[in-house]
Amino acid sequence: MYREYLQLAVLSCYIFIFLLLNLDSAQSQPIDVKLTPYQTLALKLNDRQSFWGYSNEGGKISPYYNQSITGLKLDLKHAFSDYFEFKAYSDVFLSTHYGLVAQDYGAEIKVPKWFKLGWGTENPDIGLLYHPLSTGSFVYSGNAKPFEKIYFATDGFVPLYILGKYSEYFLINGYISHTTFKSRAVYNERLHHKFLYGHALKPLPFSIYGGLSHMAFWAGETEEFGTLAGDWDTFKKLFWAIGGGDQGPESETAYTLGNHIGIFDFGALLNLETFSFDLYRTFLVEDRDGLNFKNLWEGVFGGVLTLKKNKWINAINYEYIYTKRQSGDTPPPIDNSRGGPGGWDNYYNHFLYTDGWTSDGFTVGNPLFSSRSSTGLGINLAVSNNRIVAHHIGVDYTITGLLSAKTFLTYTRNYGTYNERFWASENNIDYIFKNGPRQWYFGTWFVKNIEYYYPFEVRLGIFAEFGDVLGTQFSSQLSVKTTIQPFLKSR
Repeated sequence: MYREYLQLAVLSCYIFIFLLLNLDSAQSQPIDVKLTPYQTLALKLNDRQSFWGYSNEGGKISPYYNQSITGLKLDLKHAFSDYFEFKAYSDVFLSTHYGLVAQDYGAEIKVPKWFKLGWGTENPDIGLLYHPLSTGSFVYSGNAKPFEKIYFATDGFVPLYILGKYSEYFLINGYISHTTFKSRAVYNERLHHKFLYGHALKPLPFSIYGGLSHMAFWAGETEEFGTLAGDWDTFKKLFWAIGGGDQGPESETAYTLGNHIGIFDFGALLNLETFSFDLYRTFLVEDRDGLNFKNLWEGVFGGVLTLKKNKWINAINYEYIYTKRQSGDTPPPIDNSRGGPGGWDNYYNHFLYTDGWTSDGFTVGNPLFSSRSSTGLGINLAVSNNRIVAHHIGVDYTITGLLSAKTFLTYTRNYGTYNERFWASENNIDYIFKNGPRQWYFGTWFVKNIEYYYPFEVRLGIFAEFGDVLGTQFSSQLSVKTTIQPFLKSR
């Protein structure tokens, strides 16, 4: 915790020095400083917050408590020229439950339309998933507190310049980052993340896109296995998601080295004058079986209809999520040999990196994969429910000129995990996910924009859930924020 505050203090000093050096300089480009104070109240009416009241909120809202959150965001951007830009950012809040938290912080330099290099907690948008109405990416959904990282990336989707005059028809988006953790179950474990996407024929009414995003925990120190290999040869195996050989524990010799999570994204976009339609398919990948599309029907099937000239409806998003099979209900061979009928893929969990795909008790990927910490359900795995079947609808609409809203309606059947189902049977434990209990999640956010000296945004959220997993829960959320630009000036 104190390490984060120290880093934030250092970043603040850099920003202060930057302002002192530039406010009176003869720069031709504006210095853009934005201060965004905000206040959020999250209130539960039953035992806990309802699902959409705390999910995809960056881990700021606990599922179990009423909370008041007072925060301040700082964003600084400056273009030194048309070819070089700098930005820095921070988000610090005081919560009645979590105390003082440095949620976001970092800095970045960028060559526009080419590449960027940065350090901090900012996570990129992965693929072309429609984030505002989606349940969230399988890799990173914004459900948990973001990781600090060092990264190098393209400046979003950029033209493939080697194609000359045809480069605008073929765009690429690449990213690679590195993180080292000090406060997880495996001390000093590292996180590797990369993705590469392509978008073809974008200027035309019909275009296609696709790519692969890959994240993996590796290295670190454990009580059972000691210090895990973290050298260059180990990284090469991790980068290509192959077996660890002598550099990993026994099960990582035949299977992949480290704890992996990835997605294949494919989609087609029809973009016309009055509407656009995006049809997408996401495959979940956790090992080489996933790379070989062994679980062909698992993942997300989704579509987004955007109405550009409709007075009331702005966009509608539908998603069907299926992750029940996970290579089948036959456990992997005892000798860890590859091939054969072995299943139990156990998405988001790992025998060695026992925190799994969670951060501070929240699932890092899609929040429908519920963590044991956020629900209180399960036996001993970090993610207690990863075999799910779900239907989700998100609608973005306008009520009046200054009042907009979005509504989520999500239906799930929840089958827990193969591993805990087996453990429960062996120990005569009544397993809550045994018969795939149902749960409904509902959320509506009303957003009102008000001009009073500064532009204010007032957001009211109303949430509910019903079913056999967590019962009936109601909660609400009220937040107010404004943006102040105290140093903006043109030279």
